[in-house]
Amino acid sequence: MAGKARIDAVRARNRALLLAALRYGGARSRTELAADTGLSGATISAIGAQMLAEGLIAPAGPTESFGESPARG
Repeated sequence: MAGKARIDAVRARNRALLLAALRYGGARSRTELAADTGLSGATISAIGAQMLAEGLIAPAGPTESFGESPARG
């Protein structure tokens, strides 16, 4: 079970890192957040989707909807 504990610790660290980046840097694109935190875009999207579902964050605009493709038109 040491592996699971390690994975949980990494997830918690990544979540805290993203939350701190948003708190202190304000709303930014996933690409900017990935560059600022060193996390992958997929990780930013996954954590962002969780935070969005929990009501911790809100989309900043139509292209900032975590986990969804922007509308094409």
